[in-house]
Amino acid sequence: MAQVQKYFDQFDQTIKLRNHHEYAVLAEKRKNILNRLNEGIAQQRKAGAPIPAYRPFNQGSYDIGTGVKPIPGSGGEYDIDVGIEFDVARDAHPSVAVKTWVLNAVAEHTSSVEMRTSCVTVTYMESGKPKYHVDLAVYSSAARNPDRRMYLARGKPHASKEAQTWDLSAPEALTDLLNDRFTGDQGNQFRQAVRALKRWKDHRFPAQGHMAPRGIALAVAVFHWFSPMFTYEQGAPRHDILTALVRFVETLLSQFRHGVDAKGQASTRLQVCCPAEPHDDLCCRMSAEQMKQFHARLETLLSALRAAQTAPDAKTACETLRKEFGNDFPLP
Repeated sequence: MAQVQKYFDQFDQTIKLRNHHEYAVLAEKRKNILNRLNEGIAQQRKAGAPIPAYRPFNQGSYDIGTGVKPIPGSGGEYDIDVGIEFDVARDAHPSVAVKTWVLNAVAEHTSSVEMRTSCVTVTYMESGKPKYHVDLAVYSSAARNPDRRMYLARGKPHASKEAQTWDLSAPEALTDLLNDRFTGDQGNQFRQAVRALKRWKDHRFPAQGHMAPRGIALAVAVFHWFSPMFTYEQGAPRHDILTALVRFVETLLSQFRHGVDAKGQASTRLQVCCPAEPHDDLCCRMSAEQMKQFHARLETLLSALRAAQTAPDAKTACETLRKEFGNDFPLP
């Protein structure tokens, strides 16, 4: 069997966001936006807006160390997710009204600020193209709600009232669960697997449109069904990410079941349930066709991983893996 662990390690170093470089840039963007948010909220309060106290917190791949760089030349963007928890009960203000406090506060921070359904997005441009974006997710404080639960503000100003909601959410609990799933070398391999699968997604699915599974769905799938693998040489453990990925993708494919999509169309579907509240299916919005393509691409990935396992040499194995993970996967 070809030995490819060192090439997976090189690949991981190439694609992951590194604390001393890319994370530093994103941290600076986060700091600047939060400063602007503070100033903008203060201005609104001075004008008479009854805006309560709030606290920011990190969430998403930034906080669990699974962020990956965009593929060079793909038009992808660096991103960071920040939660903004207001000291307000969900029945005190409409969800969009609270999001509007944030939108107005950061409205002129860059040339591109918009309210999306689940967040307020601030995009930084470079040479006329999007380069970085920060998603500000807005929450109602658990301490202010009778059920002691946090709620996410969803909706846009011109959406129907039914689409402007406060949805149960526990982002920090989810972060803790993902961070604590494995520790030490097992935790390192867990994160390496998530990053590899996210780059596979970026490489194998269209950059535009909504065909790809969500990054958080892949991370939670790894949480549920990934088992770190090691080989031993002279009693010392060595990572075996290739075998671990083979077994993970095999397990993932075995989880597909007959079901229906949101439009009632029958399909073979994968459910990836969030381990924190509201325990929802993170793939529920994928259509029957999207699920079909997801399943097909997973089968292709599994074939490539198995072929790499039985390849006669590392060069052949890496050439096979490069087709699935892209040109950043190194060759001997």
